[in-house]
Amino acid sequence: MSFRRPRWGANDRDRNFLGVGPPTGGMSNRVVEGRMVTSETLAEMIEGDRPMEATEIEDADRECPDCGGNVITVGYMPSVTDFVTGYKCQDCEWSEKDDE
Repeated sequence: MSFRRPRWGANDRDRNFLGVGPPTGGMSNRVVEGRMVTSETLAEMIEGDRPMEATEIEDADRECPDCGGNVITVGYMPSVTDFVTGYKCQDCEWSEKDDE
């Protein structure tokens, strides 16, 4: 019987530098403004530029101030020294970001 190591997460070298998921950023796709987006694409919609890394997309505990729709959140690194939490409405163009 041989020991099989999990695909990712068994040790630090198998994680991205944010310390989450597989190096590709996971499979947290969501529908935003009628199209399927990945966490990296969502961060790009909020920031305007493609991020270096992004965490999985999660539901935010708030409603969109413009249309009342569902708001989702993603954490991302636009540069090596910055981490940003971005919020985006799934139904309209509203977005907001908190620089930490």
